[in-house]
Amino acid sequence: MDETGDFVRREERMLINSINLSFEEAAEKVTGLGGLFIPAHVNRKAFGLIANLGLVPDGVDIKALEISRHISPEEAYQTYPQIKKYPLIQNGDVHYINEFLGSTNYVIEEPNIKEISQAILHENGRSLIISGKQK
Repeated sequence: MDETGDFVRREERMLINSINLSFEEAAEKVTGLGGLFIPAHVNRKAFGLIANLGLVPDGVDIKALEISRHISPEEAYQTYPQIKKYPLIQNGDVHYINEFLGSTNYVIEEPNIKEISQAILHENGRSLIISGKQK
């Protein structure tokens, strides 16, 4: 899909398999490419970080944690006390662009990694707003 949601091409390879990297190696690859390592839907029972590992590993450059749209940040911090030291973002877990229900809005000057990182950390006038739990 392109940025407007129009079909561009189909990926023929099956992409549901795991990668052969440890959590730490995945974090190193992402940060090495200049990205922000943000584990997704950490609160989900299926494939969620906490359900699978029982914790958030120390010593990994994690910029934030993403929670599903089915829990508020306050509920997440209360239910999973081990995540309290991490900033949270919240998005929908969707497979089609017309289903997207993202609920984190970023107050940034430009759409780039540096600005998003500053918004996550509420630095230099950047911030983010989570619009609330959605069911």
